[in-house]
Amino acid sequence: MRKQALIGGVALVAAMMATAIGAAPAPASAPDPKMRSAEAVAGKDLRALYEVLCPVDVVHPPAENVADRASWYSPPAKAFDDLYYVGQQGVSAWALKTDEGLILIDALFDYSVGPEIVDGLKALGLDPATIRYVVVTHGHGDHYGGARYLQDTYGARVVASRKDWDVIAQTIRWTDPKPRRDIVVDGAMDLALGRTVISLIETPGHTPGTLSLLFPVHDGAERHVAALWGGTAFNTRTREQYAGMAASAERFAGLARQRGADVWLSNHPVFDDTFAKIAAERKGATSPFVTGQATVQRALKVAAQCSRVALARDYP
Repeated sequence: MRKQALIGGVALVAAMMATAIGAAPAPASAPDPKMRSAEAVAGKDLRALYEVLCPVDVVHPPAENVADRASWYSPPAKAFDDLYYVGQQGVSAWALKTDEGLILIDALFDYSVGPEIVDGLKALGLDPATIRYVVVTHGHGDHYGGARYLQDTYGARVVASRKDWDVIAQTIRWTDPKPRRDIVVDGAMDLALGRTVISLIETPGHTPGTLSLLFPVHDGAERHVAALWGGTAFNTRTREQYAGMAASAERFAGLARQRGADVWLSNHPVFDDTFAKIAAERKGATSPFVTGQATVQRALKVAAQCSRVALARDYP
């Protein structure tokens, strides 16, 4: 079991993504016009996304001890009639309910899969034994760490891209048990369970085979389409990573536009304001997760623009 984890906050998520796999801060330089443009596009609601991608320095705060449950635990919550948050304070897991079982998007760490996902689903009136698929958005331990438990305990099938199955296999710095290689995505795949179909699209950048998702969600009689961006932040700062992130964001934006995606989701709650939206829903607000197609497009534009700023800055 892991002794330490990074949780909470924009800088803390940046550290989780960066220090865990050896990223170095980018060299300091003055903001250029494209960076200022990305900041304007981000506005207040997407500020966290901008700050983890565009600023020149990444802050590395101290890690928290996972024995301090209060530092990472978050209660489960309903986002839509068929989508539920079962993640932590600093890393997300989403459960999508279908007429033939559950699709889980990411599996957290081995220490949190029980209290957050298993117990969280039960608290929501859902049966963890009905988890049919676990989609691992990318091959970092905060997203795959609990998958092996779900494989062994409930027979859940685990889905990841071929490239990130390889990332998982080669990873030595995470202590979470690794899931057995199972369903492989090459490029793109539609995953169907009952009447629900989710589209898995390879969006390299954060990792070589990061998966981003498009899928339907329901709020009463209203149907919406969620776009879940599967990996944020630069952790190798290579030409390939910057260019890959930019191209992936632009391509995914096109697909999201075609599907009419009007719900922006992330696998870290800081990037989609998960907790503010949950709180708003509890106060009676109508569909706070439905922020509109323009917000989805803005978020992906920020990712693309910041990636191109970083590429020009580090590889002039």
